[in-house]
Amino acid sequence: MKATVLVRLGVLLACLVLVGISPQIAKTQVDTTIVTDTLYSTSGIDGSIWYSEFYSTLFVVTTADEYSAGDALGWDMFVGGENYTRSYLCFDLSSLPDSIIVVEASVNLYQWLSIGNDTRGVFPIWDVPGGDTLFCIMDHINYGAYLDTLDWGAGDPGNPKTLTSNIGVLSDDATIEYKTLDVTRYVQADIDAERRRSQFRIRFPIDTDHDERGDWLDFYSSSSAHYPPLHPYMPVRYKKHNAVEEWGDYSLPVKFRLEQNFPNPFNVATTIRYHLPAVSSRLSAVSLKIYNILGKEVITLVDKKQKAGSYRVVWDGRDNQGKEVSSGVYLCRLEVRGDGLKVAGTRKMVLLK
Repeated sequence: MKATVLVRLGVLLACLVLVGISPQIAKTQVDTTIVTDTLYSTSGIDGSIWYSEFYSTLFVVTTADEYSAGDALGWDMFVGGENYTRSYLCFDLSSLPDSIIVVEASVNLYQWLSIGNDTRGVFPIWDVPGGDTLFCIMDHINYGAYLDTLDWGAGDPGNPKTLTSNIGVLSDDATIEYKTLDVTRYVQADIDAERRRSQFRIRFPIDTDHDERGDWLDFYSSSSAHYPPLHPYMPVRYKKHNAVEEWGDYSLPVKFRLEQNFPNPFNVATTIRYHLPAVSSRLSAVSLKIYNILGKEVITLVDKKQKAGSYRVVWDGRDNQGKEVSSGVYLCRLEVRGDGLKVAGTRKMVLLK
């Protein structure tokens, strides 16, 4: 036990000596308040795309009262051929603040109908090998500002609009209820990529089993007139994350400077301040990144063009994926480019938990 304590004390002192500071641990308080916003699917941008085998044509529907997935209606008795459908969800992220960590986000759709082999109340039955394991799944996609009837494959592996194919099972039974799927990592990825929307596709891994019987699920849409409203919705729980802001007396700096973070060492969060001189009337390209002691990037805090001035950013000890990093020595690297200017600065930081 004593040996373990001595080893940990030695590591701590080594870290402190490395950055040239006295062995005093300063704690800081940051705003860790978790806020919950509820986003509703965007009628007119989300909807369904139906495919008719007889006409070999795609039909897009953005005002229907429902989303459908599966071998809808089975065999078309009027014109022949199977009809099947996939549906699409769009959630507008513009109401969420900048620079947040998504703690939890989930898609919720009310499943009000399940048809298996033309029988109501039965989960879709696929008369193919492995058919009893073909559940309703979702894909994370980026189809843009409208549904494109020419791109039925958005969500398929390799499609340019596919971000992640098959992110999980949305429904695996015929129960009439809200179905929920965790999409936390995908909403955070959309925010990190500065996409204005989180978009998803609902489907079965099979289009049709050609048995002339219908197998599909129906979910209520955001345009539903039913009461109480059973809209697809997405609760998003989040907290502030590494917000960049201008600070000080707002007088223009006369030289480039990256200050030592404070507090240092830190155990919850630390503030990094930097100054950009007025070298021209143009904006400077600014990059502020954290690296571990091996030189591997941990997180990008700033990657944008900024005007001359003084700035600060809070790092809460998380990486690009929002995961907490371990105790140790980290390097803060600031690079600025613009109008012939190319400068950089690095500071060592110690995270102690």
